[in-house]
Amino acid sequence: MKIVVAIDGSASALHALETVLRLAGQWGGSHELALVNVQQPIVHADAFGITAGMDGPLLLQLGERDLAESWERVRASGLPASKRVLVGPAASCIADYAQELGADLVALGTKGRSNLASVLVGSVAHRLPQHCSCPVLLVPPPAGGH
Repeated sequence: MKIVVAIDGSASALHALETVLRLAGQWGGSHELALVNVQQPIVHADAFGITAGMDGPLLLQLGERDLAESWERVRASGLPASKRVLVGPAASCIADYAQELGADLVALGTKGRSNLASVLVGSVAHRLPQHCSCPVLLVPPPAGGH
């Protein structure tokens, strides 16, 4: 089974990854994980109007930083894995990536890193199932966790 796990650097995403690793062990068979981090360009206003801000190499570096701990845990599990940083709207980027890979499942935590972003643009966990052509596993934070 090919499983895409969305990682945003939050404790919730790490918990979702641990849940997927545990389930993969229980399911048996062969599994392959694809970690994905999506960075969104920061928009800013300047003398020429509103323009896209930080992008390119800096966003890729931030994405790699967000993936670091998760990547180490996946490598320690021994499962075949890959990782990728994308730039753009999170839900559609994750859904497109899952389709590109032919994923059987997409997993992510239900509480991301930014509560403000969720209020302003809506939750990725809420929108992703609307964009995905494969099942989506939404993993809530652990009991008592945030």
